[in-house]
Amino acid sequence: MVLDSVNLVKHRTYCFVILVLISLIFVNTNIESDKTWNRNLRFSPYENDMGLSVFEAHSRYKVQRTNYMDHDPITIMGNLDFLAQATSEGWPGVGSKANPIIIKNLEIISSGGFETAISIWDTNLFFQLTNCILTEAFEIISLHNVENANISHNVVRNTNGGNVPERTGIVLFGGSSNTILNNTVDNCEWAIRVEVNSKDNFISNNTLYDCNSGISLDSSHNVTISRNVVYNNGPDGGINLRGSTNSVISDNQIYDNEGDGLILFGSRSNLIHNNTVTNNSGAIALVETSNDNEVSENLLTGNVGGLQVWGSDRNLLTHNEIGNGYQDGLVLSSSTFNIVSHNSIYNNFEGIGIVEGSSNNLIYNNTIFNNPAVGIYLSQSSNKNNITGNYVYNNNNGLRLHTSCNNSIVNNIINHNIGNGILLLSSSDNNIISYNEILNNTQYGIQLEEANFNLISNNYFIENGIDNSEGSSQASIILPSEYNIFAFNFWDDWLSSDINGDGFADSPYKIDGGFQDDFPLISQDISSVADIITDMMFIFPLGGETVHGLVKIQWLPSLDVFGHTVMYSLYYSVNNGENWILIIANIETVYWFWDTTAAPEDSSCILKIFAICSEGVEKELIIGEPILIDNHGPPPNLSILIVIIAIVLVIPELYIGRRFSKFLTKLQMEPARNSEGVENP
Repeated sequence: MVLDSVNLVKHRTYCFVILVLISLIFVNTNIESDKTWNRNLRFSPYENDMGLSVFEAHSRYKVQRTNYMDHDPITIMGNLDFLAQATSEGWPGVGSKANPIIIKNLEIISSGGFETAISIWDTNLFFQLTNCILTEAFEIISLHNVENANISHNVVRNTNGGNVPERTGIVLFGGSSNTILNNTVDNCEWAIRVEVNSKDNFISNNTLYDCNSGISLDSSHNVTISRNVVYNNGPDGGINLRGSTNSVISDNQIYDNEGDGLILFGSRSNLIHNNTVTNNSGAIALVETSNDNEVSENLLTGNVGGLQVWGSDRNLLTHNEIGNGYQDGLVLSSSTFNIVSHNSIYNNFEGIGIVEGSSNNLIYNNTIFNNPAVGIYLSQSSNKNNITGNYVYNNNNGLRLHTSCNNSIVNNIINHNIGNGILLLSSSDNNIISYNEILNNTQYGIQLEEANFNLISNNYFIENGIDNSEGSSQASIILPSEYNIFAFNFWDDWLSSDINGDGFADSPYKIDGGFQDDFPLISQDISSVADIITDMMFIFPLGGETVHGLVKIQWLPSLDVFGHTVMYSLYYSVNNGENWILIIANIETVYWFWDTTAAPEDSSCILKIFAICSEGVEKELIIGEPILIDNHGPPPNLSILIVIIAIVLVIPELYIGRRFSKFLTKLQMEPARNSEGVENP
């Protein structure tokens, strides 16, 4: 009997061991199948607050699903209803901050349609909704006018898959002081939606994928959106704001979305900081009067479009890295008074674009390189922009202006571009290009084509034009281009003497196209250069004209080599210069509207411009031929007289004729009557 008992124990032990092994194999098989399932869903490697990767968190969800309790959809209407349901359901907590109500470990599968898995209205009790599985509802978690909610560690999805129309994962209407933390939401129209004047909410560490839109804010304010992973969403992209203000969007991972990674519509005073945005349609877009935002220290790579500003003003775009895109790295369109500074923009098709009337923007201290089309370009009447302190290299053209005027291009380093250093095209007029280092560009250092009234001074041109013919210039002007001024530039290929030692070459520097720099520097060091100002030139009148009434007198400026302010005074003389009569004194503009009725009638006048810089250096210019003052007025235009005669004579005749015709018609229609008013037979 003892032997039989021993054998029985051994037999039971063997059976137990075999059962344990079978169980381990079964568990291992389930875990392996879960890993395969998760790999197919392309989960992100980023970690959540529990220290688990999204892959691990979803594996845990699959394995621990047996820990959840099936439950019908929940609807709570106000504080009293909430407390009553908490009591009947056995949810712990009393709704205070120290002792919140806790709803957890539920699995709610709704019947679809317009049903809601969890709907809570009009409550300010503190509560937690945590560690639940919620699926198949029109709005899966819906909070209306709710405060103090903590929605965390839930799995929210439509298991039917595929961006189910109009279905929302988590939605807040008009709530405040709520936290949405560490949830996973997929296969909805909107993963998280916050609207209707919701404010002071916190959205962090959520994983949102395979929806039409990741996070959407509409008319909501003071929202923090941080450390979320938002990927593989549809046309509405990763994160979008409409009419929302004073929110912080930081430290998010936004990638592989069909739409823009992050887009603002009419949203103001938001901070977009330290996000990683990759492989989206566009990286970040500010559109429709999204003003006064800061976009800083973001990594934007591999997107079709980079950082885009459309019709939005006064934004600060700074310290961003924008690379490996397919279109513009950064574009301003119909936008004004933006500051673009300290950005690194590389390997895009174009670096920075300023287009469609964008004006008064500051482009400062950016590094722009390896963009195959152009480093910085301005087009479509983008005027009065300040481009300064940038390092632009290894692009096609360094800077290109097309139909853009009155811009300042100062103190930039422009080198090793395979086209021109600077290219001005098609009525790009009145631009100032000064104090730039323009070197080692394959074609010209600067080229002007159909560009007028531009000032090119105090630049350093070094070893440009290596692909141009031997003996050609580092600069080129293609006609028709008029009234462009080259002065005080250093040209490293010009070896003219300086006999008088004033710091300027004795011979002008020739520019391709028949122009020249009359004051080329012999050294890059101008500390010992004599302080001079250049000659002026009349633009209108040139002499010999007959003028009357109000006349615009215009001239090319006098330039000071050190950039000192130059003031102008304008005079006329009716006795060939024996006496000069002042028209206007001490103006900085290079034009003046002269009322010629102040001059004697039928007089022959000569004009003089006197220029003086703030250091006392002077120049004067006298027009070469007198102009005739004729204020009798021009002879009447014959065509105008004909029109006046037609108005005075023909139109009244037509009007009278129509009245008379109507009178005759009326007479013909009325029957004839005798003197007593009786109709004649």
